[in-house]
Amino acid sequence: MSENEEESHGETSEPVSGGSFSSNNFSGVSQLGCDMFDAFALERRRWYGKWDWWVPPTTPPAKHVCGPASPTPESAAAALRDVDVAEASVSQRRRTANRKWTWKVPSAIRPSKRVRSRSKPTPESATAVLQNVDILEEIFLNLPPHEVVHQCRLVCVLWKEAADRNSLWKERCRREGYRLCEAYKTPEDWRLFYFLSKNRRNFIRNPRGEERLNHWKILQNGGDGWRVTDVPAPHPDKRVRKTFVTSFYIGQKLQMIDLKEEGYNPFFMDHFQPDIRISDWIITRWDCGSQYHIHVDLLNENMESIQVFSPPAVYLGAGGHQHWNQMTHIFQNYGPGVRYIRFIHGGKDTRFWKGFFGVHITQTCVEICPAMHKPVGTGLGRTDKDEMRKATSRACTIS
Repeated sequence: MSENEEESHGETSEPVSGGSFSSNNFSGVSQLGCDMFDAFALERRRWYGKWDWWVPPTTPPAKHVCGPASPTPESAAAALRDVDVAEASVSQRRRTANRKWTWKVPSAIRPSKRVRSRSKPTPESATAVLQNVDILEEIFLNLPPHEVVHQCRLVCVLWKEAADRNSLWKERCRREGYRLCEAYKTPEDWRLFYFLSKNRRNFIRNPRGEERLNHWKILQNGGDGWRVTDVPAPHPDKRVRKTFVTSFYIGQKLQMIDLKEEGYNPFFMDHFQPDIRISDWIITRWDCGSQYHIHVDLLNENMESIQVFSPPAVYLGAGGHQHWNQMTHIFQNYGPGVRYIRFIHGGKDTRFWKGFFGVHITQTCVEICPAMHKPVGTGLGRTDKDEMRKATSRACTIS
């Protein structure tokens, strides 16, 4: 109890001159303060329940509530101050009890204007990043290759330098699985090697006879003509099941390849002059020898020959054991102007037996492949198991 309340106990209720205060007035003020305090306590208990460690303030003397003595203005003000003290005490206890349940965001991750301003890139920082060739190379590795060449390369000199780096295209070849057949033969231009490897395919249609004689133009149909049969012996490529076979007189067939229709424009062929590789797989019967012919021309737009591959006839003798032979040739440094490739092959048997006892031909291939440092010649050889490209010479080498 405050000192004002203690003094009010000893005072008598006397009328105050010059005012209208009376004992009834002071009793109403005291009763109003108690009613306010009780309402506040009930409301707080209703909201906080068992979590509210509320301690009621000191109960005022009975005479303040219902005693005969009327309170003074000082005692009413003291009662109101007690209500304020009780409210502050309850609020402090509630904060103390709930402090362990409060999760505070660490200052290191709190959003602030300073952090946001630092994380926002500035034109200077973006320019510094885009002027780093190593960073540009990593960005280009994640873009489509045609966009790098046709768009990014034209932005500025620095981007052109990054787009032309051999390390960029060498890494692309590694990621996409384009590997060198021989490790010691490295390409001079890795960008050209990448695009040629990506677009590498066989230009010959129906190379194995799976569509009978479709896409082939028959030039000579000697003897009993051409025929498609099963392979006389297992081929190194297990997918090959059919062959073209000739008869007792010469037979020849042709295919014409338009390089522009295949996606190789004149500028590319004249400027880069990629290697053009041709190959044929041949075999003869075990009881009858055969003869094989091949003639390939590189033609300009007027159908005039620029370079020709026409070796002498190859004779395959009969023997007790049959094996496949691969004829290969690569055109290099043929000069500008190549627009078409004319491919002709054929043969016959050597004993003039009626029927189809001539040379068997399959897996014909004409393709554009990346150029290597070491020139590659022409050869006819027997394959070593399933390694189709590593042929060892058996009978002859044609150059």
